[in-house]
Amino acid sequence: MPTEQEVRILRAAQPANQTATREVWPDGIFFFSSLVPQVGYQDLPSFGWRLIGRLNANQFTDGLVWLRGAWFIGLFVMFAAIATITAVFVLTFIRPFEELGRSAEQIAAGEEIYPPDLRRTREMAQLSAALARIEAVRES
Repeated sequence: MPTEQEVRILRAAQPANQTATREVWPDGIFFFSSLVPQVGYQDLPSFGWRLIGRLNANQFTDGLVWLRGAWFIGLFVMFAAIATITAVFVLTFIRPFEELGRSAEQIAAGEEIYPPDLRRTREMAQLSAALARIEAVRES
């Protein structure tokens, strides 16, 4: 257990340097300590006084545990949101192109099918129309 002479904040108070630290005090407890080198109030002189404030470091462990849990929950929610957005994108834009590509392969193989009329995007509508024209030319 450190003595009063070994506590850095108390040593820093002697030359009146402003400092802040986390250390074990003589009572064996960790504290966040801060030194204010001159204390004054309105028009009163400082009288050469210094102020050391300390907060028990163990009081913050509950908050840190909560913050860590909230961070993991936030990370999980973010990944879930990204996965949902990706799934919606794939279902909305990628799968229709797969279906159109499958139709094009079937038409190229000589099957008599009409390509699906997918008008989700302008490009997809153009591809559907082009496949329909190819199929019409093949039939005539």
